[in-house]
Amino acid sequence: MIRKVVNELKTIRVNKKITHDKLSGITRISQKHISNIENHKTIPSIETLQKLARGLGVKIRIEILDESNSKVVGE
Repeated sequence: MIRKVVNELKTIRVNKKITHDKLSGITRISQKHISNIENHKTIPSIETLQKLARGLGVKIRIEILDESNSKVVGE
């Protein structure tokens, strides 16, 4: 799941023509760390993924589903 989110964030970054340098400045996450995340050398925390998403102008929504009835747990 994390890999899929990272790939999507990378695609958004590339499509918006945002460099690692610019995203680093926006998020205060180092360029090296962003690169390591995008190349799947580092597993990011949910907080880091949220920072990257905000820096790209998007939101991440995570749902936890009960497999027996497909309702979102907690609703």
